Amino acid sequence: MRGFLLFWSVLTAIVAALSLGPSFAHVLESVPRLTSWPPSLWRETTVFNAQFQFFAIVGAPLDVAAIACPGLLAWMLRSDRPAFGGFWPPPCFI
Repeated sequence: MRGFLLFWSVLTAIVAALSLGPSFAHVLESVPRLTSWPPSLWRETTVFNAQFQFFAIVGAPLDVAAIACPGLLAWMLRSDRPAFGGFWPPPCFI
């Protein structure tokens, strides 16, 4: 069981890292388009030439997996109290 949880932990970290790559690239390339490109060039590039097609094919499933994998890992660790031992029960501030 420990090997299975280790696999899911590593998979979750890899999927999260791979999900950040296309998102960060998309943010970095949008600044010149918003500040210096005319609207006709923006429309021609994105709508008619499908520049963001791979963001939909690769990025969207990675983003969904980056949400699902940590949720599944947390569900698998729900009975493993040492994994969440530092956070529960919360300290009392009186």
